[in-house]
Amino acid sequence: MGETYTDSTWSKTPWTTMTVVVTIFLICFIGLGPLPCAADLIWSDNFNDGDFDGWTPKVGLFTAENYMLEPTGSLGAASHTSTNTSGTWSFSVKRTDATEMTFVGFMGTLPVGGIPGGIPKTGYGILFQGASYKLVEVADFNPQHSVIATYSVGSALDMEGWHHINVTRSQQGTFNVFINGTWRMVGTDTSVDTSDVFVFISGHGKSALDTVVVDDDILTTRITTTDTTGADSQGGFPIELLAIGIGGAVVVIIIALVFIKRK
Repeated sequence: MGETYTDSTWSKTPWTTMTVVVTIFLICFIGLGPLPCAADLIWSDNFNDGDFDGWTPKVGLFTAENYMLEPTGSLGAASHTSTNTSGTWSFSVKRTDATEMTFVGFMGTLPVGGIPGGIPKTGYGILFQGASYKLVEVADFNPQHSVIATYSVGSALDMEGWHHINVTRSQQGTFNVFINGTWRMVGTDTSVDTSDVFVFISGHGKSALDTVVVDDDILTTRITTTDTTGADSQGGFPIELLAIGIGGAVVVIIIALVFIKRK
């Protein structure tokens, strides 16, 4: 027959159930440190609702009928309010013609303009060009004012299809860029410390944007996948911390069971 607990039960011995619970908490917090928490999501859009509410076309017209943001004409540029200056920006880009330029400005200041249009006055972004990915600083509406880092592939044909990008930036201005889940670029730049917009520019309608997720913390283990119905993204934290947390929890449970057994 199981035990029935009353208010007096919690204080009948030094190692009561409540004492064990408090001990577990103290061991976790002091000995192991608090378990890592998921970062705060700033904003996201996977276009699975078939619209692009929150986005402002700057050049051309756009549609999200195929569950991704894509221009309907020969050229397109669109922006979304985004003020994050450190943390993680994740997005997926589909390219059908690698000879055309694609630009994703994950940090940008107003106004937007330049040629072909929609380029922020200053900021940072990923430029898809030829057989290369470029992490660039934007200045005076020029998306190639300064190339911070470059990653090149075999040929321009390798730049077609889906590309899953995670960009992190520390408060000290250090960037890390992960392409299709693999770390590819690192660089530091502190020229720009404000942001107003996130921009997407598709050269002659040959690119589409999907699954934009912006967090205020650095997440290096986010998994981004894409299928024909649109991409889905999951936030996370470094797997090493997760392993430590799980291992610590197991130790705490064993200690708790020993205490309870000795009652």
